[in-house]
Amino acid sequence: MKFCDYLLDRIGFILLYLIGICVALLAVWLDVAAASASITYEPFLYGLLLSGVLLAGYLMGDYLRRRPFYAQIERARDSKGDILAIESITRPVSKEEEMLTNLMRSMSQTYHARLLDFEREEEVRQHLSDRWVHYMKTPISVIDLMVQKSEHVDSVEDAKDLFHSIDEENQRLAQRLELFLNSVRIDKFEQDFRIESVDILEVSREVLNSHKKEFIHYSIFPKIECNESHLLVPTDRKWIKFVIEQAVSNAIKYTKVAISPQKEDAKDETDEGKSSRVIKVVAKKVEDVAFLTIEDQGIGIPPEDIPRVFEPFFTGSNGRLLPESTGMGLYLARKVIGKLGHSISIQSEVGRGTAVTIRFAYDSVTEGVIERCS
Repeated sequence: MKFCDYLLDRIGFILLYLIGICVALLAVWLDVAAASASITYEPFLYGLLLSGVLLAGYLMGDYLRRRPFYAQIERARDSKGDILAIESITRPVSKEEEMLTNLMRSMSQTYHARLLDFEREEEVRQHLSDRWVHYMKTPISVIDLMVQKSEHVDSVEDAKDLFHSIDEENQRLAQRLELFLNSVRIDKFEQDFRIESVDILEVSREVLNSHKKEFIHYSIFPKIECNESHLLVPTDRKWIKFVIEQAVSNAIKYTKVAISPQKEDAKDETDEGKSSRVIKVVAKKVEDVAFLTIEDQGIGIPPEDIPRVFEPFFTGSNGRLLPESTGMGLYLARKVIGKLGHSISIQSEVGRGTAVTIRFAYDSVTEGVIERCS
């Protein structure tokens, strides 16, 4: 800031000061005139000149004191949009400048944090796009191979097995496409949700019914446990169904791995064997909180992997057993759960299975969502 600009900013103060000095000298002059004393103008002009010099000295000293701060502001302004340049402003003089500096720093830190989140999400989205294209190749190649193999089918039983394999690969394509589309929609979450009373038991049944073919083929038995016929929670039906779908899909996936050796070795399965291949959906309400738990009896998750299961693209040691795992299902599930105001947790034990629990708080979820989206 130039000195002339500094003076223009304080023109009101300068005029008021000069008017005040003139009024004071006028009062003295009138008092002397009332006493019929002789009046000379020299003392008045000298007082006016002296006060002007004092004012000029104060303004010059104050400008020099503030000049380093103004120089930092100008450097930040000329930094061509570098928001981090605000952090270099470190020499405020007055309380007003200190308040302004703190405000700019706070806004800079908020902006920088949001920028990092955006860059991280963009990186995740790009990585997901690349992986999605890669994952699409395998089912398409398998379907193409099955179609070629169909030319040499000799029996109805072989044809059924072939069609089942094609149907399974087609479901994988559909699931991964849905996962990718939801990863895109979640960026516009505030424009694509509606809070209402949702029966999570009904939604859970819909999800389990959509996997009926897999349950039958792999002899996995779904089971819903709840003391009530309906359990209503405030949430978004479409998004909570997506979260439950991810938990159930993972349960099926890792239960298949656990039972596949048994299925190859045993044609006739006892009831005891069947009972060990259960996926349970357990719902309960405790005061003003509802819980929905999806339990499986699959291979489980190693303890060292559990803290990272909600990270994007993390598949852990189990990913080596299932190369088709994307590591995005639980990541997106937790992201959706957080935006809805719920919470999600996971417990697991190797060789015994995994339990994913969703917690619904009746007294805060709606207000939390409204606050985040307003």
